[in-house]
Amino acid sequence: MKTNITYPTTTINYVVNDIAELSAHRMNDKKEVVFYYGSQILGTLVSGMCAHALAKHLSEYYKIPARVVFTGLENEGGIVKTVNGIKYSRMLCDHQPDGLKRFQEFVDSFRQMFTSVSGLSLIPTETNFYTDLQTKPLARSTLLNIIEKTDSILLLLNPLRKQIGVRFKCPECKYIDKHYRTQELLEFILKEKAIFRNECFEHGGYTRVLTPYNDEFFDVNGMVRNVIKEVVISSESETEGIYPVIVKGRDWVPTAIMVSEALELLGYSYEKRLQRMFTPLVLDWSGAKLSKSCSAEDKKEHAPFLSYPDLMSYYGVDGIEKLWVEVLSWTKDTRKFYRDYTTDFFTLLFKEGLFKPGIS
Repeated sequence: MKTNITYPTTTINYVVNDIAELSAHRMNDKKEVVFYYGSQILGTLVSGMCAHALAKHLSEYYKIPARVVFTGLENEGGIVKTVNGIKYSRMLCDHQPDGLKRFQEFVDSFRQMFTSVSGLSLIPTETNFYTDLQTKPLARSTLLNIIEKTDSILLLLNPLRKQIGVRFKCPECKYIDKHYRTQELLEFILKEKAIFRNECFEHGGYTRVLTPYNDEFFDVNGMVRNVIKEVVISSESETEGIYPVIVKGRDWVPTAIMVSEALELLGYSYEKRLQRMFTPLVLDWSGAKLSKSCSAEDKKEHAPFLSYPDLMSYYGVDGIEKLWVEVLSWTKDTRKFYRDYTTDFFTLLFKEGLFKPGIS
């Protein structure tokens, strides 16, 4: 295994000297900078550390406070059943009869990560949940706007299924038609309401009403959710004088472009859209992204890197601190930030004496 690390110059190096300069055109009169990121293999830990490192760097550069917000998805699938060829899922927060217990265990594992990284960065961290997002009148109004513009926005946000992905739980068992194959839009009144009929494999048909102000829980696919989230963050940030930044791994670039184009179709100009910063990916030896869905063989090979607890059990606090020093150095040098890293790189990082973290 080679131990010499190189950092080639890329196009961005000819544009800025410091990564903070990418935000200069929007920083006038801002009182605070807030980074949003949102799940827990090493790639997510690296993204989370990047969010903290960027927050620390921009806070020092512009001399304003910063914080990091983790956007938790308690609506992720917990149990999946296939009935008559249709997939039904129960959300993580509904996974067990005692409701949020399973989700709380999920959140606690992230909280360990937040506490550790926040302790190193000295940047405060908080968590926002999807349940809270979807209750906001602006979130619900945005979904109604998306439904209204289905003809123009559908092939942009969901070309695979060609349907706006809105989902409602069965009131009896909490299962949801994962790919909304049994769903029917019964009635739509512009800006006022949408009425959907859904089918449960066990309890039959049920109808649900969406309005800007009612409390009917709705779930949406990832693309629609990101559009709604960015609309809400943009509006709230403008009111509060906050400079908001979305942080995601670089594999999100193609879909981020689709989200941005959807926002434009909804009437949100460039000035209203959020800045996005894309973090380095963690790759295996072949260049494939390290993923939660990797094979059992790959999971065994990459065991130290699949979660924060795994990383801690293999490398301890010292490993986390080394990783933080390394990631922090990326924000000081665009050659380091705008590239990807392999698990071999991190193995070298965590092994004593092979090379010092943060050093080119």
